[in-house]
Amino acid sequence: VYPLIIKDTMLGSIIVGPFLMDTPDSSLVLDIKNKYKVNTEGLLKLMDDAHEIKIISPELADQYMRLLYYIMSGLNSGSQELLMSNQERLLQQSRINEAIQIYKSNVSAKTDEYPLDKEALLVTKVKTGDTESAKAILNDMLGYLMLYEKHEIENLKIRIIELCVLLSRAAIERGAASNIVLELNNKLVTSIMASNDIYDICYTFQDNIDIFTDTLFFASEKNSGLIKRATEYIVAHYSENITLQDVALNTHLNSSYLSTLFKHITGLSFKEYLNTVRVEEAKRLLANTDYPIIDIAIACGFNDQSYFTKVFKKYTGITPKNFR
Repeated sequence: VYPLIIKDTMLGSIIVGPFLMDTPDSSLVLDIKNKYKVNTEGLLKLMDDAHEIKIISPELADQYMRLLYYIMSGLNSGSQELLMSNQERLLQQSRINEAIQIYKSNVSAKTDEYPLDKEALLVTKVKTGDTESAKAILNDMLGYLMLYEKHEIENLKIRIIELCVLLSRAAIERGAASNIVLELNNKLVTSIMASNDIYDICYTFQDNIDIFTDTLFFASEKNSGLIKRATEYIVAHYSENITLQDVALNTHLNSSYLSTLFKHITGLSFKEYLNTVRVEEAKRLLANTDYPIIDIAIACGFNDQSYFTKVFKKYTGITPKNFR
């Protein structure tokens, strides 16, 4: 669906379809039943009709959406911010639905077990400021939760609120002011509880990932853009033998000035932040893989296991072996 909006007034929509992205089953009509109170006879008729609809892949549906956007975007006059918000919502819905179809088609996937590995990875990406990866993991988890909870919105709210609490703690551990984080968390939970539209809830949560991983840490400083760029470089290259000079070159700053600025804005030195990123990734690998500790150490940017153990114990209080 593509909305036609002129000066904040929605005149109508262009609709492409109908099509489905998988063979229809009971989950297809559960949302409709809950939202429109359709009786049993109507639901049975709906299921019969659904089997007549063409099935395409999620990837092709995503391409249809993009094509529709490129063809129709010139028709809208003004309201660009609202239009972009609508497009972001549609894109997120597409990503969530794609994740659902992938889980449903993966016969080996255990849809009765909560994905703790993905939850841990989401927290890692939040702690290290990797916004885009955090959003991608979040949408994958939301797709799983919809399938796991069979689209029951109250159960989904509980799961999403649990994630809110988890990310709030991660933000505080990352160095954010606890009063700000808790106020943000309260507003987010209130918004989630007040809504009965699951996709609206998902978009609200995704929108706040930016605050957890980005704005919350850097927005108050005029040099925040430079430090954000520096942290993004560290997140992308933590497995390499990177130095402060490498980051300074990437941000076009004097290394001494960057060191002072980095400490002032993030509360951590360059080395402390780099080690935090490396240890968070190591924790994820230790918890979710059987790789030897020496391999994990090297993959996370440490030259030898002895130094890795020393740093890991400094940041976690225990050795990598005991953590595993």
